[in-house]
Amino acid sequence: MKIDYLKVNGFGKIENKEIEFGKKINVIYGENEAGKTTLLKCILSMLYGVSSNKNGKDISEKEQYKPWKNAEFSGKMKYELDNGEKIEVFRDFSKRNPKITNEFSEDITNTFNIDKHMGNNFFYEQTKIDKDMLLITGLVEQKESILGDKEQNLLTQKIANILTSGEENISYKKAIEKLNKELVEKIGNDRTTGRPINIINEKIEKLKENINKINDEEEKVSDLKQEKELVKKQIEKIENELIDLRKVKDIKLQENVEKEKLGVKKELLKEYDEKLEKLNEQVKAKDKDVQKSLNIILSVIFIVLSAIVFYINKLAGLLTFGIFIAIYLPVILIRKNSKNQEEKLKQKEIKNLRKSKLEKETEIEETEKTICDNVNREMIENVNNTGLRTLDLKTVENRIAQEEQNLSNSKIHLNTIEIEEKRIGQDLEKKVEIEEALEKTLEEKNDLETEERRIKLAKEMLEQAYIKMKNEITPKFTSNLSKIASKISNNKYSNIKFNDNDGLTVELENGEYVKCDRLSTGTIEQLYLALRLSAFEEITEEKIPIILDEAFAYYDNIRLENILSYLNNYYTDNQILIFTCTDREKQILDRLKIEYNFIKL
Repeated sequence: MKIDYLKVNGFGKIENKEIEFGKKINVIYGENEAGKTTLLKCILSMLYGVSSNKNGKDISEKEQYKPWKNAEFSGKMKYELDNGEKIEVFRDFSKRNPKITNEFSEDITNTFNIDKHMGNNFFYEQTKIDKDMLLITGLVEQKESILGDKEQNLLTQKIANILTSGEENISYKKAIEKLNKELVEKIGNDRTTGRPINIINEKIEKLKENINKINDEEEKVSDLKQEKELVKKQIEKIENELIDLRKVKDIKLQENVEKEKLGVKKELLKEYDEKLEKLNEQVKAKDKDVQKSLNIILSVIFIVLSAIVFYINKLAGLLTFGIFIAIYLPVILIRKNSKNQEEKLKQKEIKNLRKSKLEKETEIEETEKTICDNVNREMIENVNNTGLRTLDLKTVENRIAQEEQNLSNSKIHLNTIEIEEKRIGQDLEKKVEIEEALEKTLEEKNDLETEERRIKLAKEMLEQAYIKMKNEITPKFTSNLSKIASKISNNKYSNIKFNDNDGLTVELENGEYVKCDRLSTGTIEQLYLALRLSAFEEITEEKIPIILDEAFAYYDNIRLENILSYLNNYYTDNQILIFTCTDREKQILDRLKIEYNFIKL
């Protein structure tokens, strides 16, 4: 695979830049801060996209490489695969996916898979190498040029990492320790508490418990509905009975009013009786008193006169007696006549009173019958419950009070049922939320379990990779590494080995094996580069460009000449991009008469 053309519309400080690359060695020259690293990032971003994640940094790559001015944040790249297929990629870096066309200008974007995190996987599918693998093999950046004991040890460790785990930044032992730690801290197990899996399991149990409670309450809904209908019917029955009772009460009250009115008339009857009785008593008492008084008067007169007369003269006494008789007889006659007249008047009054009484009695009887008929008619017309029609007013009032209490209790009962129904209804509505929460939590658990499987699989794969690296790949790597190291060191270091105890060891010219960390920094850097190039040959069948960003900054001229010569002679099918801020590479290539393409930024 070779990059033919790159157009940068806007990427960081670079704007409106077009570059044509050579098929073999390309020297991209620019002074410090001229944009070499930016151009390199642009090339990688054209192939893999620009990341929006900060990954612990202050800003993301997308934010970092937005054009400084108002240029369009985009670019175009043309490259050719080893099979001769020509590809053109246009990428708007503010968007996730690029537009990909073939040499016939046909859009083939949708022929590649889309990863939800990485976007279109076109370059990986074409070369079978991802960005991370490219960064640890075919791309050596300026930051890998290491100085000092601490940095030298770090570089040596990276070499050991590659030989044990296949990746420079992964120590097998540390990776295993880290994975075990992640299993405990990020996942947890049955023996831990407060870890994610423990928290999620507790949450799941609680959610399931809530759902079971709601399910139990859901079964009550049918019973509550039946009970509610029964209470409603009971209320309706009580209300109907209260209607009848109140109608009976009204009728009874009206009946009492009428009877009270009738009572006034009955009181008149009593008055009639009292008058009659009084008249009769007056008549009897008057006759008796007059007779008695008259007899007494007459007797007294007679006795007095008779005594006087008889005392004086017997003849005069007789005469007096005769006079008395003469006078008494008219008085008796007059009295009798007066008595007859008065008696007639009294009798007439008594007769009239008796007639009035009889009329009033008839009227009362008729009124009572009318009241009774009206009550019966109203009862029949207005009161449905026949059993209530014969009750007396007091009983009716007691029944009303009792039924009103029953009605109040039934309404309270109905309200309680409705509140319970509403509560269960709210719980049923919450059930959906709880089920969604449970589903989400189960998904979280599944994610944790997936993560657990991933970590365990990573451990397993790392262990398998370690065994394979140790038994198969490491010997091959060290053999290839020995060949590369021999060529770039003028046969100074031609035998390199690796073991778990000593790590990477190098055979010196006198035959002694020494640990890699005892060598000079420059030598370690040569071995490191050789190891990466050795690994680079194994990862893909596609001949990926070798990208070197200030990788030779601390090489002396002899080492630089050796490595440039080796790259030119050994990697004949690989495009090589050398980013540099000096003209040393150019001078050596010119002196060695090696053809190259010079690009100045």
